[in-house]
Amino acid sequence: MNNDVPIETVSKMSGNTNLRTTQHYATILVLKVSKDRMKLKINYLDARDDWKCN
Repeated sequence: MNNDVPIETVSKMSGNTNLRTTQHYATILVLKVSKDRMKLKINYLDARDDWKCN
């Protein structure tokens, strides 16, 4: 879906028989990416602060 592939196509390619299953996994994916992005930002800011202190 991040590559402009319709959710219906992703659902069929994944072997899901119910579109809601794919929607559920897509929601989890979006939340995971958001959490990972926040972790990366925090790590970057911590590393930058450590560099400034030295």
